[in-house]
Amino acid sequence: MAAGLFLFKRFRTIDIEEVARYLRSIERMRLVIIALWTIISYLILTGYDGLALRFLKKRVSYPRVFLTAFIGYSISKNLGISWLTGGSMRYRFYSRWGMTLKDVSKLVVFNTTTFLCGFFFWGGFSFFFFPLKEDLPAVVPNAIRPLIGFMLWGVLLLYFLVCSRSRKIFTFWGRTWHLPSLSIALSQGLLGEFDVFVTLWILYLILPPGAVSLGAFLSAYFMAEVVSILTHAPGGIGVFESTLLMLLEGRLAGAVLLSSLLLYRVVYFLIPMVIGIALLAVDEVRYRPGKPCDAVLHHKTGNG
Repeated sequence: MAAGLFLFKRFRTIDIEEVARYLRSIERMRLVIIALWTIISYLILTGYDGLALRFLKKRVSYPRVFLTAFIGYSISKNLGISWLTGGSMRYRFYSRWGMTLKDVSKLVVFNTTTFLCGFFFWGGFSFFFFPLKEDLPAVVPNAIRPLIGFMLWGVLLLYFLVCSRSRKIFTFWGRTWHLPSLSIALSQGLLGEFDVFVTLWILYLILPPGAVSLGAFLSAYFMAEVVSILTHAPGGIGVFESTLLMLLEGRLAGAVLLSSLLLYRVVYFLIPMVIGIALLAVDEVRYRPGKPCDAVLHHKTGNG
């Protein structure tokens, strides 16, 4: 609510014509490059499911993995609560191919861990090497920033060390957990790091070239993502934009930054969601649990 109010007040001070002017000024080739990086980003996300299935020792063809992962991520990124929205989408599809609810739950936990590997790496990187004091408001005191970076990288290193142990099963909180091998854990780290960087790189490409350094933007982006995650806002909408507006204020004109964030929402969130919902609708028509589409049609014509 507070983030929405903040954005509403900022929008009231922005000249809409200035926003439209900036959007029209973006070169077509740059838009094509942004679109290509968006495609790459969602292809990387399908790798999350592929790696998780390898860990679970489940065989599912890549076209099926692509369909399931794309629909799951395109919808969950907008609605938030990814473990519920993305998990339910995955169960809808993977259950057809022999996976149980427990298998899908493990897959969702594995994917979340993969994301956190990349998130902790770049978060630690930003705290270690890019203090906010020169370019951006110091939201976190610079004296403790290296300590936070050390803690983030420490958690990541601890995960790899635990996965390197020969004993892969342990009990925690009264539940039994299965750890991946070190090779799979390292693959999680690389995949997560690539995914997080490409996601922020897409927004950075939308911003005016040279307006803010990549290091300063990395710090601001990480802080905005942390605030979005902590508030549980659907897709981080409003919260993410408000935090970036606050951190980048003075570095970019308000109209330019809002235009960039609007285009980012459309390209990276809205368009994939529309495609994902369309694919889900097609699947709904083609598939009925226990009743193939041709059987449904035959039944209807027989009653007519």
